[in-house]
Amino acid sequence: MPSKARIFSREFKVSVIRRMLAGENVSAIARELQVRRKDLYVWRDR
Repeated sequence: MPSKARIFSREFKVSVIRRMLAGENVSAIARELQVRRKDLYVWRDR
């Protein structure tokens, strides 16, 4: 059964994008936050 979709605040997404732009490993961020890497890239590209 699929898990329930989580909703993330704009502030949360911005903080994650800043970490990505600072050069932090995207896979590590995704694992830490339990978010798909694909979602992180979608947030960044918006």
